[in-house]
Amino acid sequence: MVETLLKILYQQVLHGEQAENGFKKKAWIAAKEGFHETFQIDLEASQLKTKWANVC
Repeated sequence: MVETLLKILYQQVLHGEQAENGFKKKAWIAAKEGFHETFQIDLEASQLKTKWANVC
């Protein structure tokens, strides 16, 4: 799951969805949708942000 999150957020960086202090709202929406498509689970953006913070 971490690998999937990293891939999704990397794609968002390429699309310009990263601000100076983190990712834009659109990036987290894309991450939520990506997790739903890949794993058929619904996570909140806050859950994904927490995972991202733990990875970094």
